[in-house]
Amino acid sequence: MNLKPILKLLPIGLVIAGGLSLMYLLLMEGRGANVSLRIPIPENSAKHPQEASSFVGELITSNGQPSTISGEWPGFRGPNLNGIIAVDLPGPLNRQWEVHQPKVLWDIELGEGYAGAAVANGRVYVLDYD
Repeated sequence: MNLKPILKLLPIGLVIAGGLSLMYLLLMEGRGANVSLRIPIPENSAKHPQEASSFVGELITSNGQPSTISGEWPGFRGPNLNGIIAVDLPGPLNRQWEVHQPKVLWDIELGEGYAGAAVANGRVYVLDYD
């Protein structure tokens, strides 16, 4: 069976099918859409007064010394957005944490926020909420 004549007609068939689909969409426009323009005006504002917010944020700071390890982690997944740190560490990377757990130098309890930590100039910055 010779497919060359069929393959020559295929682009024409695709154009016809696309045109028919577009025509159908244009003819059906507005059938199910009962949309009206709504402009915010004072009469449409909320009928109930807004309660005053009692939320007060708290800045937690530390008097610790910045780290001397070079490198920055400016945001989610690091400087190249690939989750890889590319600095010279002061020693080899520990690959057996179950056996040789690192010494905890500091910690802070955080809420359930989803922000990642950022590191700059030897300090760690975290935005979170309680």
